[in-house]
Amino acid sequence: MYEIRYAKRSFAHNVDAKFQSDTKSAWSGLKTLLKLNKKRAECSVDVDVLNTFYARFETDDTSIPDLPVFDHNLNMFSVDMVYNTLCHLDVSKSSGPDRLSARLLKTLADCLAQPLCTLFNNSLNSVTVPKIWKTADIIPLAKSKHATEARDFRPIALTPVIAKCLEKLIAPHIASSITDSTQFAYKRSRSTDDALSLMLDNITKHIDKSAKNYVRALFIDFSSAFNTIDTTRLVEKMAAKNINNNIINWTHSFLTSRQQRVRADDRTSSSITTSTGCPQGCVLSPILYSLYVEDMTLPDPFTIIKYADDTVILQYLPPH
Repeated sequence: MYEIRYAKRSFAHNVDAKFQSDTKSAWSGLKTLLKLNKKRAECSVDVDVLNTFYARFETDDTSIPDLPVFDHNLNMFSVDMVYNTLCHLDVSKSSGPDRLSARLLKTLADCLAQPLCTLFNNSLNSVTVPKIWKTADIIPLAKSKHATEARDFRPIALTPVIAKCLEKLIAPHIASSITDSTQFAYKRSRSTDDALSLMLDNITKHIDKSAKNYVRALFIDFSSAFNTIDTTRLVEKMAAKNINNNIINWTHSFLTSRQQRVRADDRTSSSITTSTGCPQGCVLSPILYSLYVEDMTLPDPFTIIKYADDTVILQYLPPH
């Protein structure tokens, strides 16, 4: 009986501790109390069918955009930068197709920082991404309890941890060029609360001017937003932002001729080559998507508010 009481007290203490920590831990604790941490629905769809479905936006266009001239001797990264990136890896994250875990890389950070620094700089200087770094295992996650068709499963890409380390080093150089004040996702100290507060504030201010004023709201959820990014147009937008030429060329290499396969339970599909979109699960994908839709603006009397691929357009109207 004592062991049971002790286990119950320990469980209650652990759940309570989550509410004293950050927001992510608080949500985890709430899900535990509400018994929402249930096993997801198993994937009953054929893995090859899923892989073809996830690559459905692929086109036959094999043309290469006009890429800017790059520097062969840039050497943007230092050993200390790589070492710090390795030391801050989340060991709970899954490994990619290369099976090199974050725990292994973090443990051997002292030994790996120098050779990886050389590899990363060589990759950026040659604007070439090794093939293994462009592979992904797609894990289909059910969107609901009754997932039976391909569209009912969200594709999450497991990519090599080493590639993610390089993405983390490159990410600030791209993110610093994004000045979109209407995008509230993927930013520090910004959340859905801020987006909702701005929307409600704009609506109430307009109605306060006259009780007969009204506001139209159009809510948009772009389907498969990351998967539909056109690489050529993305490169053009990066160039317009005066992003470093090596990074532009490297990003094009990173997003083209990627190999993906779907893994579900003990089943694995055949590989498919894709050159369209940004894989969900890559470090750079949210940043590149934000840059891609940054020029999606509207003139007065409209306001556009974005949170990732969720968008609302407000139109402020006078009385009839």
